[in-house]
Amino acid sequence: ETDMRWNVFNRWDQYDNRWDQNNNSFGNGYNSGLKSGKETAESLQDKHNFMIPYADTTQNATLELDAAAGSFSLIDTTSELLTFSQVGTYRSLYQYDVYRNNHDVKVNISEKRENIFYRKSHKRVTIRLNPKPIWDISLNAGASSVNYDLSKFKVKKISLDGGAGSFKITLGDKYPDVKIDIDAGASSLTLRVPESTGCDLEITAVMSGKYLPGFNKVSSGHYQTENYDAAKNKIHLNVDAAVSSFRIIRY
Repeated sequence: ETDMRWNVFNRWDQYDNRWDQNNNSFGNGYNSGLKSGKETAESLQDKHNFMIPYADTTQNATLELDAAAGSFSLIDTTSELLTFSQVGTYRSLYQYDVYRNNHDVKVNISEKRENIFYRKSHKRVTIRLNPKPIWDISLNAGASSVNYDLSKFKVKKISLDGGAGSFKITLGDKYPDVKIDIDAGASSLTLRVPESTGCDLEITAVMSGKYLPGFNKVSSGHYQTENYDAAKNKIHLNVDAAVSSFRIIRY
């Protein structure tokens, strides 16, 4: 019988965790706090960074990010499971929870609500992921600028729930069957997908302009690329978004 109990780790990003650009590591306060399990206070004027170690047994990973306004980028890899760095004028405290069970790991990252600034935000968040696991990625964000370059990762599923903003997601060919669900009220939404990948698109949305080169209309709100049936890799897109600009670029 499988033991479904999860090992849970919970910490607030309130400790000495300065990122050292010279040696690409975190400060001693981060390391000692992780080992002891104790929290130590640090000024909010510092950058807010943390990392979650990678375990060799990890095969499947889930990332859930719940945040308010800001700029979010996921553009590079790391040997850790995940690294998170934040800079900007209005920075927030983040809580993260890590759940581990056999070969699976789930990471929940959420903004501490009493520290959210409901004004124009200038914070910039950069996330790096380990390329080895199969990833399930979920983002729930307010008015934001999102740039996720996932071309280097094995991504099984992406869920995006966002407010007004600009969203750009780039997919690769590392996983054969990808599902994407987008529910957003955005000023612009751009998806970049490999030209060799077959795409199936379902749109339930109000769009003033859409750009879908290489897609054939199957029925109302349903489109497929001409290579969908024969393609080795497939992407299934479900888009429910009120956007002024929707583009799918095949590269």
